[in-house]
Amino acid sequence: MTKVEKQQIVRNTVSALIDELALQDQKWGEHRIHPLRPAEMHIDDFRNYTLMIPSEKQAKINCDGSFESGRGSWMHILIEEVAEAAESKSADEAIKELVQVAAVAIQAAASVAIQRNEELL
Repeated sequence: MTKVEKQQIVRNTVSALIDELALQDQKWGEHRIHPLRPAEMHIDDFRNYTLMIPSEKQAKINCDGSFESGRGSWMHILIEEVAEAAESKSADEAIKELVQVAAVAIQAAASVAIQRNEELL
């Protein structure tokens, strides 16, 4: 696969993301969902019981271990990034982490699209 072909797949993936953003606005409304967590909820309760994701530390251990064993995937990275976002302590940190979540999700989607295209060749 050429660099140009890969770039086109990434552009198509980002275009699909933009379409999905519009669908989410239709379903959930624009900016009406609490961006992080309810203020009265302790972060451990929110992460462990509401979201059911590992702590940032545990997610990093899981991700690093999966790559060390040769079994790492974009999903391992995505879960680590989501865990980091869930533990954000400020709006600036949350924005940074959520941008990383989006970037990893786009990478994962583009990777699947590239593999699909290569299988069709």
